This record gives sequence, C-alpha cells and structure tokens, in this order.
Amino acid sequence: MSIDFTDRHKGLIQTGAVDAFLGLLVICATIYVIPAMIGQGKRNAAAIFVLNLLLGWTLVGWVVALVWATAAAEAPPIMEARYR
Repeated sequence: MSIDFTDRHKGLIQTGAVDAFLGLLVICATIYVIPAMIGQGKRNAAAIFVLNLLLGWTLVGWVVALVWATAAAEAPPIMEARYR
C-alpha cells in the first residue's frame, strides 16, 4: 500500500507552507524559552524554568519569568568592621 499525494496535497508542499510553519514553530519555541535561557546562571534557575514552562504560555507568566531572570542578583550582606 503506497501513499498517493493528490494534487490537493502537492500545492501545500510545493509552496513551502510546511517549511514556513516549522520555521515559525522554531522561532516561537525559542522566544518562549528566552526567560529560562537568560536565567540559566541564576541561583533560582530551576524555579525560573518551571515558571516559564508552566505559566509561560500566558503573557503575564512569561513577563514575570523574564523580569525574574533579568533581575540583578541579590547582593550579599555587607559586614561592617568595627574598629576600636
């Protein structure tokens, strides 16, 4: 049994619509994980990744993950030296 592509299917493949769709899918997936890529070296990298994975599909969740990933790392507390 062979698969016969009729003229109806040839037009879709010949126009490059499948390639365009796959290219758009790759671009969207890359944009989707930008917060996780930016937050890789952070202390909370796993939490940023999980937030992006679970709530990134909402614009609010994606923006929160992006802000969290780009936020400056918390500075260590400064110990004051007391001189007598």
